[in-house]
Amino acid sequence: MKKLIPFAFLISFAALGFYIFNQNYKITPLLVEEGNKTYSIAEFMSEPVCYFENFKSDASTGSGSLDNITFIELAYIDTDNITGPYYYLPAEKDSKVGTISSYSVEPAYPNRESYLIKAFYEYDAEGERHIEEQFFMLINDEIRIATGEMKLDGDGKTYIYAEPELIKWTDAYRRTDCETARSHDSLKGDL
Repeated sequence: MKKLIPFAFLISFAALGFYIFNQNYKITPLLVEEGNKTYSIAEFMSEPVCYFENFKSDASTGSGSLDNITFIELAYIDTDNITGPYYYLPAEKDSKVGTISSYSVEPAYPNRESYLIKAFYEYDAEGERHIEEQFFMLINDEIRIATGEMKLDGDGKTYIYAEPELIKWTDAYRRTDCETARSHDSLKGDL
């Protein structure tokens, strides 16, 4: 019996490692260098950049499945000011429709086309106005959105990350043509 305890411990440890490795949300990717080219957020966003994802949900109606939509459009104003609409339109849950306003834009990885955008997301949901901190990671032609536990800030109106060092990142959304994304049926009339 005593010989089985170390073996059971090893099996438990391996199972825990496998579980953590296979989570939907991944920790921030490791640093990777790509050449000696210098990058500029102003050049990267010389015109608005858009990210759009549309996938079918498990929910269905008599005429077919419902769509889950995520749309982000970012426009460069100046060094720390990037703004634009952010639509989160899940099929069966409350939608979030609002605007991103950055307060910090930093290069994320040296020698790589990548930026960490720290912003406030002001949106309407459930008939009320909300403000929450939101981080975005732009890497080449993809964007990832930070997720993490939120807490009410000292102002009593804004939700901020409780532990920013523990945030995780969603799977990547691919950059897409803005005009094509804006013309999607779920966004028509709003943009």
